Amino acid sequence: MQIRAHRLMWEMTFGPIHAGLFVCHSCDTPGCVNPRHLFVGTALDNTHDMVRKGRSASSAGETNGAAKLSCQQVREIVKLAHGAGWGLHKAIAKRFGISPGYVSAIKNGRTWSWLTKTITS
Repeated sequence: MQIRAHRLMWEMTFGPIHAGLFVCHSCDTPGCVNPRHLFVGTALDNTHDMVRKGRSASSAGETNGAAKLSCQQVREIVKLAHGAGWGLHKAIAKRFGISPGYVSAIKNGRTWSWLTKTITS
């Protein structure tokens, strides 16, 4: 049976892990084995930790840990891209460090729609 390194480190440092519990990373680095960065909790505890840190995929806009843009930047992109063709999308994309397809998705409400519909309405 294989045991993951962070679980082994927990057990070596603190003792057995009770059935049904997870060893979670406060540092959000899956490969970390520093016992000071680990805590034991349920799946729900781990989810709450993720949401509290804004790392949930369901977090909207700037609160999403993977967000590349701020709400202000999205508003600016919508205004710049309104009525623009693909050539301008490329220039906008370069300015904001995103792809032209992402500019199009923002402009057409396929992403950030909760924000962009208030701009174009």
